[in-house]
Amino acid sequence: MPAVAGSAESLNGSFATTHWSLVAQAGEPGSPIARRALEQLCVSYWPAIYTYLRRRGYDTSDAQDLTQSFFQHILENETLTRASREKGRFRSFLLGALKLCLADDRARRGSLKRGGKVH
Repeated sequence: MPAVAGSAESLNGSFATTHWSLVAQAGEPGSPIARRALEQLCVSYWPAIYTYLRRRGYDTSDAQDLTQSFFQHILENETLTRASREKGRFRSFLLGALKLCLADDRARRGSLKRGGKVH
């Protein structure tokens, strides 16, 4: 799929410029426009996040699973409501959120290894 102007999608999976108006729309929970904006951001940034994870050493399957989990996490926690142009680049915001998500995943896996499901 070719890159779209103003989106993060590119042929090599790198981050490109995103319009902050799209991020703002996606960060308005309940807005009729928010769902389409969220979908566009997820589709646009999926290749970049996946490529980032592959370059960090994750195999294909794990990178796909982690990418899906990351976007699920963003949607469930309304993470985009905290994105702000004044705080810096959107790609930096996403990578920071991804790193937190990866740390949570590692902690959860470590907890499960130590019997973390037992209450």
